[in-house]
Amino acid sequence: MLFIGRDINSQMRKIWEIDNLASRFKEDNSLYENYTSVFDSQLTDGIIESVNTKNLNQNLIYYMPHHSIIKNDKETTKLRIVFDDSSKEKKTCFSLNDNLKTGPNLNPNPLILLLKFREFRIGLVSDVEKAFLQIVLAEEDRDCQRFLWSDNFPPNNLKIYRNKTVTFGVKSPFLLTATIKHHIKNYEISQPLAYEILNEYLYVDDLITGTNTVNEALELSKHAKLILKDANMNLRKWKTNSIELSQNWEESKFEKQTHNEAVPIKVLGLIWNTLTDEFELDLSSLIDSLKMLKILNEVFCVSHLNYLIL
Repeated sequence: MLFIGRDINSQMRKIWEIDNLASRFKEDNSLYENYTSVFDSQLTDGIIESVNTKNLNQNLIYYMPHHSIIKNDKETTKLRIVFDDSSKEKKTCFSLNDNLKTGPNLNPNPLILLLKFREFRIGLVSDVEKAFLQIVLAEEDRDCQRFLWSDNFPPNNLKIYRNKTVTFGVKSPFLLTATIKHHIKNYEISQPLAYEILNEYLYVDDLITGTNTVNEALELSKHAKLILKDANMNLRKWKTNSIELSQNWEESKFEKQTHNEAVPIKVLGLIWNTLTDEFELDLSSLIDSLKMLKILNEVFCVSHLNYLIL
């Protein structure tokens, strides 16, 4: 969706899904308030910035539609704003993702990572807070990450903003992993163990690793946290199967996630019960699918039988 010098209000409303958002906000005012709160916070934190509407005649501009995803199983951010960087004005047009190179996959094999994780007596899991938002985009490329917003709905005065950091939704896993690997390379000599862990056990923004002693785990987590802190990245929501380590984290003011049945701890999509140190599978969706298949099969059999009778 590349636009050059168009009238924002008249030309882009139907493409940009503003009216769809307006209808959702009308039904749920709290959604609009939460949506606005996210953008206000990002504007204050320097993650997004407003665009001068007089400066619309640039060569390369892309406007991103966006929508919200709400996850009630999250302890922290419930609402996430997701940008659609694969959106096209027409089938013959190119999206932003169509024009970006994917780059090599620098992440470890998830199955091998999971098997290595289970080899340790003490498991450690953490994630980088808002990792993609910590990678600043070159100013000349920011107009490819524009989006629209309004201070009121129904919208009558759309404003233009753009992301100053890498947008989650673009072909961004390579950018994140390559940036982290470039940063941690500085600690290969001074902190070899922490470097090795961050280099081999970090999957996108999830650290999935472990040790065999509590002392080693505590030192490792401290060093890994400090290394990424130097890159303005925060390792948070620490999880472990060790009660002793969890207590040490609490004394060291670590932001940790405790066992909570309402908010299950997940490792690469699998539920990890830290109390029993076991993986659990939620088969409810599979059972529902099997029930639906059974119903459809019965309907098909009845319809087929009626057809034969007729």
